[in-house]
Amino acid sequence: MGLERDLLSTVPTWIKFPSLDLKLQSKNIVGRLASMIGTPLYMDRSTMTEKRISYARVFVEIRADKELPSKINFQIEKGEEMEVDIAYEWILLAQGSITFSFCWPKSPSL
Repeated sequence: MGLERDLLSTVPTWIKFPSLDLKLQSKNIVGRLASMIGTPLYMDRSTMTEKRISYARVFVEIRADKELPSKINFQIEKGEEMEVDIAYEWILLAQGSITFSFCWPKSPSL
């Protein structure tokens, strides 16, 4: 009897938007930012209640085969864009085709 391993197609992870501009500090906009990375599942309590302004934090499901951006451009108004930094609290790294390990990314801004 052989063992087969299913490859993960999606990975849940917490992401942060550090130093998020005050113009973007609403639940609606944070949700839209998170959806540019993956499928938003949850916001932490401080992000949901908009009580913390230092960063926003969202639990998202991302595709395992997708390259993770460190920044995204978000259009605020017609013709006005803002660059938003992204930090991943942990990421899943594929090593070979079947071995997986967790690692903390290096992020000097956190």
